[in-house]
Amino acid sequence: MDAISFVLAEKTSNLRVKTLKDLIHGAPVGKPAANRAFVSMVYCEDNGDECTFTR
Repeated sequence: MDAISFVLAEKTSNLRVKTLKDLIHGAPVGKPAANRAFVSMVYCEDNGDECTFTR
């Protein structure tokens, strides 16, 4: 839910995480953790048109 709220530009204070960094999933053991990420959501209209939201 937080990823959907984030991509739709919800205020950070309304998310369940304390910082945006908490939204980034941890890295597998032995690999460095990512320091940035993005979320994309594709909304499909009834007529087949698509609208992509990315943040």
